[in-house]
Amino acid sequence: MLSAQSYIDVILPLPVKGTFTYFTSEADLLVGQRVVVQFGPRKLYTAIVKRIHQKKPTDYQAKPLLAILDDAPIVNPLQIKLWDWMAKYYMCNLGDVMNAALPASFKLASESKVIIHHTFDGDMDDLSENEYILLNGLSHQEELSIDQISKMVNVKNILSFINELIRKEVIQIKEELYDKYKQKTIKRVKFISSKQKIDDIKLTSKQYDFITTYLNLEKRFNNKRWTISELLNQVNFSRSIFNNLVRKSIFSIEEESVSRIKESHNYLIEEKELVGFQNKALNEIIESFRSKDVCLLHGVTSSGKTELYIKLIEEQLRK
Repeated sequence: MLSAQSYIDVILPLPVKGTFTYFTSEADLLVGQRVVVQFGPRKLYTAIVKRIHQKKPTDYQAKPLLAILDDAPIVNPLQIKLWDWMAKYYMCNLGDVMNAALPASFKLASESKVIIHHTFDGDMDDLSENEYILLNGLSHQEELSIDQISKMVNVKNILSFINELIRKEVIQIKEELYDKYKQKTIKRVKFISSKQKIDDIKLTSKQYDFITTYLNLEKRFNNKRWTISELLNQVNFSRSIFNNLVRKSIFSIEEESVSRIKESHNYLIEEKELVGFQNKALNEIIESFRSKDVCLLHGVTSSGKTELYIKLIEEQLRK
């Protein structure tokens, strides 16, 4: 139990060094819980409690903790210890480790973007007035920042309000990854004319030859959809001839979205047999582990080290 006023060191999901101290009179606070704190003049962030103590900071005036978001810790002391080790080992900020370790919905901040949850069915009968106002705003605007929402609704603690709606799966935090991903589009050629139309339009000999060559390709490659570059390579005509035929409505260009992610195939890679020098290295590593916890494997690029790692992992999984 905490005394009338205690101090907490928190981890902020920011590229800043160390932890920051705030004061609180909350009696049931635990290490690993998420709390809302103000950092800077106006910005609010979700932080993780790292330590609870009675030592008042001497180099700055501690600000008050604004709210507790969770009933129980979302990370345990062992995880925080791991974060400390990672920050030290990789020589990075503890906030960077936290930022990488937690999902976006656990890191609410004033700038966080909110969207309607993809599974929300639109039933607003059980929503409060403020929740209804937010949903109505999101129906007219695809996304809203928490700063914008705080000006729309009349709630004392905006991050707790948002957190509860996330828990109910009414809204969700928009991942920044969505902004960085852009669909790949390719331009395909479509023949949109007819024999009658071709006869009625004044064409140059090269334009007519282009059309004839295309129609012959269409017979050879049934149902193939050509990209512009593929078609020009096949017909061996210039782009300007094709562009003129597009302007004369003989061909059209259609954009098609395609996935940037290659299709995966569900098959297992065959196990590779180790060659002589790999077997020798593997046996020496196993022998070294009998007396030491660490072994240095030196090998040039493409020397076959990965196969050794796979064998060693397999051996551990069998234990």
